[in-house]
Amino acid sequence: MKALKKWAWVGLAALGLLGFIMIFLPAVRAELGLSAEYGGLKAVFGSKDDHGNVITKFNFLGLLAFMLPLAAAVVAVVLREHKLGNLISCCLFLLAIVFFALFGVGFRGANDINSMVEVSLLVGPILGIVFSVLGLGLAGTVVALDYFKK
Repeated sequence: MKALKKWAWVGLAALGLLGFIMIFLPAVRAELGLSAEYGGLKAVFGSKDDHGNVITKFNFLGLLAFMLPLAAAVVAVVLREHKLGNLISCCLFLLAIVFFALFGVGFRGANDINSMVEVSLLVGPILGIVFSVLGLGLAGTVVALDYFKK
């Protein structure tokens, strides 16, 4: 148990970093007859075509989804000796899960997409959820070991 508590920050940092790196993978597919896929960077920060026309707009909810695992990793590394650091990492991973799950809603709202267009999540946000769930589990285990020890 002491080894887990001692080295948990390494796992939390790795999972948080992996959650952030998912921004480089395909993130959203929008379909209405034709299908268009957008990578994480384009879905979050927006994009323009060759003529300067806006294709996608900035998505703050998406930015939070990809930045929260990175923030959890930073907190886990900086506050690795404190009980509060693991609790904060746990909360940040939980928030990341919520924002990744709402990524499609945020994309639809940021780009004024009507309800007839089907928006689906691709591999980036889904793997972001997976890594955030694993990070939440690890951080929650360490918090439980800290607060419920005999």
